[in-house]
Amino acid sequence: MIVIKKLIWDGWNKEMETTMTKKHRKDSIPKDVSRKELSKFWDTHSVVDYVDELKQINVKFAKNLSQGITIRLDSQTLEKIRLKAQKKGIGPTALICMWILERLKIPSGHTLRGAV
Repeated sequence: MIVIKKLIWDGWNKEMETTMTKKHRKDSIPKDVSRKELSKFWDTHSVVDYVDELKQINVKFAKNLSQGITIRLDSQTLEKIRLKAQKKGIGPTALICMWILERLKIPSGHTLRGAV
């Protein structure tokens, strides 16, 4: 009984997949266009409709190049930092990093990586 249900479901699923692909698939994926134009295309199309045109690639990511530092603070100071960070809508670590960058006069868009 389970096998019959599975076969029925698989048949319906493939039929629906074919119907949906025929209905929604009108354009081919643009090639040699700007990122902005490609972004507009994907805003109005579903990647599901183009699975057969996509190819698998292998991606390697570099190791995290930033380094960490441990700072010991008393509980009162840490609580003040947490409150200030919360008011800004960021975490305490991000706030401390911002303060360090400001003190070193490094533009805010940069990270500490390679700053010192």
